[in-house]
Amino acid sequence: MAYAWLGLTSLAGPNYDDQCYLALGRSLAEGHGYRHMGLVGAPFERSWPPGYPAILALVWLVAPAWPANLLAFKAINIVMTLLARNTQINHAEIA
Repeated sequence: MAYAWLGLTSLAGPNYDDQCYLALGRSLAEGHGYRHMGLVGAPFERSWPPGYPAILALVWLVAPAWPANLLAFKAINIVMTLLARNTQINHAEIA
């Protein structure tokens, strides 16, 4: 069960959003700011809020070696999912 939940059978970033969040987190960790370093002119990101990429930037700082840090990114996703689920449960109890 944990094996499937960690998604160890798939890579991180199978869709566009995942790739952008990882790349934006790396850009922040490397000191480039909230930019798309892989695009021509390295434009600033203006559509997505920076909170989640900022959390991913912390992982990039602690474990900068790709793909060795993949498990750390997946663990962060589990923690974020559990926090979101707990928040939803607490809001349901209040309502």
